[in-house]
Amino acid sequence: EERADQLSLDMIESTLSDGQIFRSARRKLLSSGAKLLVGPRGTGKTHIMRFTYMQALKDSNAPLVAYANFSRYLSLEPLLKKSNDALERFHSWVVARLLLSAFDVVRDLSEQGVQVTQEQLTRHNPLLSEERISSFVALLERGGGKQQYEEFGRLLTVGLAIDVFSLIAKNARRDRIVLLLDDAALSLADEYLVAFFEVYRLLKTEKISPKASVYPGSTQYGPSFHSSHEAQEVELWLSVDDPEYSSIMGDIGNKRLADIASRIPADTLNHFKYISFGSPRAYLRMIREYIESSSGSPQSRVNKITEKHVELIWTEYDSLRIKLRQFSSVIGTGRNFIEAAVKQIVSAQDGSGKGKNIILGLQQDQDRSAMAERMLRFLIEVGLLYPLNSPVSHGRNRRYDRYIVHLAFLNAAGAFRQGKGSSPRDLPAYMERPTTKHPVRAQLGTLLNETD
Repeated sequence: EERADQLSLDMIESTLSDGQIFRSARRKLLSSGAKLLVGPRGTGKTHIMRFTYMQALKDSNAPLVAYANFSRYLSLEPLLKKSNDALERFHSWVVARLLLSAFDVVRDLSEQGVQVTQEQLTRHNPLLSEERISSFVALLERGGGKQQYEEFGRLLTVGLAIDVFSLIAKNARRDRIVLLLDDAALSLADEYLVAFFEVYRLLKTEKISPKASVYPGSTQYGPSFHSSHEAQEVELWLSVDDPEYSSIMGDIGNKRLADIASRIPADTLNHFKYISFGSPRAYLRMIREYIESSSGSPQSRVNKITEKHVELIWTEYDSLRIKLRQFSSVIGTGRNFIEAAVKQIVSAQDGSGKGKNIILGLQQDQDRSAMAERMLRFLIEVGLLYPLNSPVSHGRNRRYDRYIVHLAFLNAAGAFRQGKGSSPRDLPAYMERPTTKHPVRAQLGTLLNETD
């Protein structure tokens, strides 16, 4: 219920927070040029894309916007092991999903009084049969479709997709086209990711701007796609240090779960806001779990939900070892890194109650290996580390990259505890303090022992 791809468009429209980070993302999604919407799971990428689509439908001055979701990536992964034409079928599946989104646009535009019909598309090209394309997609997602690919699917090309969207835009009197490609990096099969971003690159034309949602860390773009040159990255992950953080998260809770959130003490809600670490999905889930749990005191319920959240994050992180076996040791080292970083930050708390020090400064090292960089990217992908954009300098040849370690892990280690017991008020009160001048400085080598 917390996933935005399971909500109606009306619910999407009425529940988006109006924070600056979301307004900026909407503007960039509607602008010209290719974009990559970057953020870990649950940070609002799908919600903002579907909201942007809904708003553009109603605005005749907006570009023509289409929304396609590729979350069924994983259904096609078995083809890589049993079919020698897996990449070709995958390519046709991506195009077919795009064409189905074109039919969605036609339907939704007709509800807005714009007369573009499916019959027009079919008359334009007999391949444009929604029923046939839907059947083909369903077969592929069940691991079949070989014969249908030979007879039909191989004719579904990027050029055909460009032609279709251009026709719809012309009939709808829209000057530009924006293609919102959601869950574009859900699959961790590198072969498919490379193939996907080849389609993405081909979709980019003078009048068509593709926008794809991706995860930081493990997304593989392939040799022909250079993300820093091909597209602008748009970060969508609200920092716990953002001045609007508490109000934005509160707004999300009130809009999505108003009847439930109003029954929870303010300190508990604020605790969940910070424990969720910028993930609206996690925040909403914790609100539900608190209301649905009936045993124990309010404090014990908060503790159980917080502990469960830590376990879920570790489970998600450890799952990377299964999906990316070639990086198993690197991922294991990442767990050790987080545990050491948490200890370092906890030990740096001065106990005065005057300052806030949650930022880890990791010294830049010319000898830092590619595997070390990969480790940090995996931690960012799962949301364990929030990277701050600008490094800081503390003397000659001493520059530090800055990260915020997930607050749920700092909380579990007692970084925010006041006195002997714990209270939901501890973490929110800590976050109200002014930030100390210097981060907790460390070297990668000092955080990891020699066996790592």
